[in-house]
Amino acid sequence: MPAVRRPFAVHTGKPATRKKVTGKSTVESRFRRSGLILHHFSAPRRTRVLPVCHNVKSSRDEPSERITLTGDDAGMRLDHLLHAYLPQYSRARLQQWIKNGRVQVNSSPCRPSYLVRSSDVIDVEPAELSPLHATPEAIPLEILYEDQDLVAIDKPAGMVVHTGAGVRSGTLVNALLHHFDTLSRAGGDLRPGIVHRLDRYTSGVLLVAKNDAAHQNLDGQFASR
Repeated sequence: MPAVRRPFAVHTGKPATRKKVTGKSTVESRFRRSGLILHHFSAPRRTRVLPVCHNVKSSRDEPSERITLTGDDAGMRLDHLLHAYLPQYSRARLQQWIKNGRVQVNSSPCRPSYLVRSSDVIDVEPAELSPLHATPEAIPLEILYEDQDLVAIDKPAGMVVHTGAGVRSGTLVNALLHHFDTLSRAGGDLRPGIVHRLDRYTSGVLLVAKNDAAHQNLDGQFASR
């Protein structure tokens, strides 16, 4: 964490309804170390895309993709190469297709770690994903601080922040929708309230915005750090 560079001021509109202290560190000291300021809010990879990719006939809604490799591709992992050729799909989604046999190398299935050769011909049969929806789930949360604009959550290690490829339930967002009536929508329908995120296996304080004005204010503070 960076050294403290600015004072800590907690919003004084609506008093906190819940506040817990964990270990030797208080919520305020955690915010001081983070460098964030809490106050009233007002509304105010580069991916390598390669050129050779040919569609072939398919009865599916999404056409199959046939990828003809070049000498520069030799030695790349199959999953990494697919993401370079097909950046419109997530890596998790491509890896799942490989495991499900939807990716064929020279007409045979391969593992994601397969190292491709320049002579390989790769066929990809895309699969449609069912629409993602963030739904409330009765998952316990440790709420460190709450006021009319934001909530501070102690996210445990192992909890995914929001729904995504391969993760449909048990996320922090699912828990937030159960515990709170209003959350910001600035981050989209799958990320209500989420201003920033922590990796799945990282624990720590995560700030959640209750309205769009708070979301924009916090997002600006994170961006300027």
